[in-house]
Amino acid sequence: MTDTSNIFCKIKLTKLRKNKMFCTDIPAPNYFIFSDSIPHLLYYSHIPTAIVALFFGLFIFYKSRNLASKILLSLSIVFSLWVFFSLVVWTNIDSRIIMFLWSFFGILDPLIFFLSFYFIYVFVHKKDIGFKLKLFLLAAIAPAIVFNLKNTTGVFDIANCEARQGGKTA
Repeated sequence: MTDTSNIFCKIKLTKLRKNKMFCTDIPAPNYFIFSDSIPHLLYYSHIPTAIVALFFGLFIFYKSRNLASKILLSLSIVFSLWVFFSLVVWTNIDSRIIMFLWSFFGILDPLIFFLSFYFIYVFVHKKDIGFKLKLFLLAAIAPAIVFNLKNTTGVFDIANCEARQGGKTA
């Protein structure tokens, strides 16, 4: 799209509400996540997996409170947050909510990888990982978290009404 159509789209969308931008190509969701404009299969892939993950993590934590169960509970909570935020980003029309929740993906993604590795290591070796390896893994995911906190991971594409990674809209 040309720059003039992007400007026109921005003016059109911002006139809907003063100082607020809403995407007009889809209807507003009910109860924050339910919308008729997205595939219903999305609900079957997101909601049951988050519920099962939380139930499984809580059940294992309740039965045995060792290090592996604590890590698994943490992993299931982070995964469920990721799934819920993903569902909200898919269904919502308010760009402020979309970009706010989009910013958490840069933190949740590395945490899922870190907790998965940590859980597998503790579960297989039956012992905690060493301090140096913990420090190395945390140093590996630290740039992703720091850059995410600086809000350099993405922008909102006004013309297409969606978040984009990398900072470029065209």
